[in-house]
Amino acid sequence: MQCKCYRQKLCKLLWIRASAICL
Repeated sequence: MQCKCYRQKLCKLLWIRASAICL
């Protein structure tokens, strides 16, 4: 599970929300 949309810092803090926004 990697976050490329949002920054890594933000993703680590709320990767769940970032993932939803990324999708």
